[in-house]
Amino acid sequence: MSKKLQAIILALGLSVMVFGVGCSSDDDDPEPSGPSAQERLVGFWDATNPQDIIGVGNSWVEFDFADDSTFVLLIGVASPLDTTAQVYTGVYEATGDGHMHLTDIEIDGEPSTDTWEWPYSMFANDDSMHVTHEGLTEDNPVGHYVNVTPPALTHVTPRSR
Repeated sequence: MSKKLQAIILALGLSVMVFGVGCSSDDDDPEPSGPSAQERLVGFWDATNPQDIIGVGNSWVEFDFADDSTFVLLIGVASPLDTTAQVYTGVYEATGDGHMHLTDIEIDGEPSTDTWEWPYSMFANDDSMHVTHEGLTEDNPVGHYVNVTPPALTHVTPRSR
């Protein structure tokens, strides 16, 4: 074997060892983790199709998921003569498999025996989600929600003149 061929084989062998050793520590690092399913729900959510959810026009549906695992679900209907709203409160748990469990529910301050497990999915960097409202009405409508949580206000230092 010629010296030139031996040098090429040696160079290839060394480069494989150097790159192999250099990359092996990267494989040992844990996968980066983002916010949990529970953390992704925190905020204010408005339904874009409230009439589909409750079956009445001139209505609104809003979710408020707090970081202490409590929620408020507000369902309102406006008519020319009256505006009514029903307030559901309780505890929520969001699982990584796309289900939210709503427990300890009170309706307008009165304890309820209702417990809901609603499938949901989030889209577009947590800006929108779909929730299947099983048990809220007979036809289990899908609510389309947008996240309307105001961005955090940052302190702005005035510029000197």
